[in-house]
Amino acid sequence: MDDKKNKKPSNLNSKILDKIRAKKYKKTSEAQINEFNQVVEGNSLSKDAFRRLKKNKMALVSMVVVVIYALLSALAPILPIYSYEEIVLDHQNLPPSLTKTSGELMKESMLSNIFAMAWRGGRLEVTEKQDEQLKAWIKENKTPKVWDFCYKEGMKQLEAGTFTFNSSEQSKVDNMDYEIQNEILVSISKINYIEGDGSETKINNINNDQLVSIYSKILGVEEEVGSQYLQTDVRSQIKNSVKSAHSEEDITDEELEALVDMEIQTKTQKNLDSLAKTIAISVIEGKIKKELTVRVENELLENVDLEFPFKRTENVFDNLNVKLEVSKKHERQYYWGTDALGRDLLARTIYGGQVSIMIGLVGTITSILIGILVGAIAGYVGGRTDFILMRIVDVLYGLPYMLLVIIFMAIFNRGIFNLFIALAMVSWLTIARMVRGQIMSLKNQEYIEAAKSMGASTARIILKHLVPNSLSIIIVYSTLRIPAFIMQESFLSFLGLGVQAPFASWGSLVQDSINGMTNYPWRLIYPAITMTVFLFAMNFFGDGLRDAFDPQSKNML
Repeated sequence: MDDKKNKKPSNLNSKILDKIRAKKYKKTSEAQINEFNQVVEGNSLSKDAFRRLKKNKMALVSMVVVVIYALLSALAPILPIYSYEEIVLDHQNLPPSLTKTSGELMKESMLSNIFAMAWRGGRLEVTEKQDEQLKAWIKENKTPKVWDFCYKEGMKQLEAGTFTFNSSEQSKVDNMDYEIQNEILVSISKINYIEGDGSETKINNINNDQLVSIYSKILGVEEEVGSQYLQTDVRSQIKNSVKSAHSEEDITDEELEALVDMEIQTKTQKNLDSLAKTIAISVIEGKIKKELTVRVENELLENVDLEFPFKRTENVFDNLNVKLEVSKKHERQYYWGTDALGRDLLARTIYGGQVSIMIGLVGTITSILIGILVGAIAGYVGGRTDFILMRIVDVLYGLPYMLLVIIFMAIFNRGIFNLFIALAMVSWLTIARMVRGQIMSLKNQEYIEAAKSMGASTARIILKHLVPNSLSIIIVYSTLRIPAFIMQESFLSFLGLGVQAPFASWGSLVQDSINGMTNYPWRLIYPAITMTVFLFAMNFFGDGLRDAFDPQSKNML
């Protein structure tokens, strides 16, 4: 009996082993076998390239960094950050802080100013050496150091009782404390227009007649008068932009009005309507925000126990439903500080990455599509076609690229679409030459001859056979062109020809921070570091792809 029991497991094990051997034999028989009876595994250029890429640690780290940047930019609308275009004038140029609220930073700034003025008036006692140091900092334009020292010394003397506020200073401190504790901020996320049948439409999607009607109703005037007001606002907006463009010129009022008339004539009716719509929506949002702020403040007087922040939907002016969020204005925290208009620098940097990366991608894709088309036709057709196309490329190569872009942006409107066109205008020249050379080396291969003998058309041979086999150099070139486009856009933004408000890019953020970089260095440091890290990551990743796709690098890794 014991022997029979012991045989059952052994029989079971043998059956399992037989099944494994059968599966292995079946798999081996289906695979290719070399002369040494070894299974030959299939390989491809992409698989071989990825194997080499995995050995390049710097390229892998850079790829992870690029993916993180892309995810942050793509998910910006749902991230728990403030609106990138929301202006809070009370929070201008607040320094970055991980622990302090905006109210605490505002009070520190005000106290620093009070103590600095007290030092100038001789009320804040300092030693002779400290006094000389403060004066030296002022001469060297190191004002933040003066404020920091005066704040620390003033608070120390205030606690010790050797310094007291006068009546005017005490009044400022009390008013600041009251504002910090009681002021609220109403943020509007959506405004819907209530149609006659009760349905709701976003205010951005309603027609101009409805928008003028709302605009006039909010201003308390007739629609005809409201329409005239709106046209006046449009002209004033254009006048301001023209005046800004000619700020360095000494022009008379008559010349300015003539330039405004010329600018209006160059714009299409669609552009004028779009500008009028933008101005009307801006005015409507401002009036609604004031109305809702008064409502919530009155409600706060009746119900002190309101919990902040909270969200709700309010009906204003009878036919508008507004989704809003109400929060304590001075309880905000700005981890990267704020800019000159009180906007959150972290939010603007993330959304700026969205614009900068989009510029890099769109510019690269556009230049690659044009370059592949020109290079493939020139390389495959050859002869006179190749000669004409390459001479055109040579002529365009001789033109100063950035000068052409600057002239284009100066002549046409400084919109994002025009920026895409300007950057991609002649950036396809290099990829056209690269693709042409690759196509010329491939067009005499056996598989191309086979495709010709089977009656494949020229377009099919180029698109199905030649271009796919040139993807390695195209991919590598793409990763190296994205940071180049971002740098070019940054250069244009530095000249004032890049991305225009209300949008922001890394380049425009750097340009905006130049004037105050001595007193407010964080406005320059954070966008510059963010852009630099991304550019380094893209370049390292591009170098890694180049080494991975280059067969000559096999022996190097």
